[in-house]
This record gives sequence, structure tokens and C-alpha cells, in this order.
Amino acid sequence: MAEGRADLAALDAVSWALVQDHEPAARALRVIEATAPTPALPYITAATRDPGPIRAALAAGIADPAEEDRAALHLHGVVEVPRDAYLAVPTPSGPEAGRGADAQASASETG
Repeated sequence: MAEGRADLAALDAVSWALVQDHEPAARALRVIEATAPTPALPYITAATRDPGPIRAALAAGIADPAEEDRAALHLHGVVEVPRDAYLAVPTPSGPEAGRGADAQASASETG
């Protein structure tokens, strides 16, 4: 975008922070809209597995690097978000939501 080859990009907050930290061309860019913070994508395991050891290993892996390295990567730790709280975050509408009923009907007839 800074080179003028794209007009717009959608980035998550961590990627944008890393770009700002490491790419001087980021100074030529601006945020035009931001969504409210939401939990990151969940880590998922089989229903028959105890997630505790996996969570502990993930937390240990994030805590292991030196503080300077964790700061450079914007790693702060693992937060357990209860299932109900995670599912309460609104799911954005799909691409069909912005189209009128006629366009949706046409798309379903051809697809």
C-alpha cells in the first residue's frame, strides 16, 4: 500500500502493530476504521482430550522467550475465555448480507 500498489488492506491488530514496529513505510499509512477488540481465534482439541496440558504447554511456550523478545512479538500470555463469553462475540455477517434479496436469490439459483 505504501508503494501505491493497493488502496486498502484489512489487518488484525497484532499484524498492524508489528508492521508499525518494523516497517518504516507504515508511517505513510493510516487506519480508516477499526473494529472493537475481540478474542483471538480459539485453540481447539478433541472433545475427548483434556485441554489443560495443551493450555499449560502453550502458556509455557509464550512465557519462555526473554521479555524483550515477547515484547517485540506482542506476546502477553494466554487468557482462558469461557466458552459462553467467546460465543457471545457477534459473528460478522457473510458477504451475502450486504446484497439485496434479489441478488441473493439470483446467487442461489446460479450456485
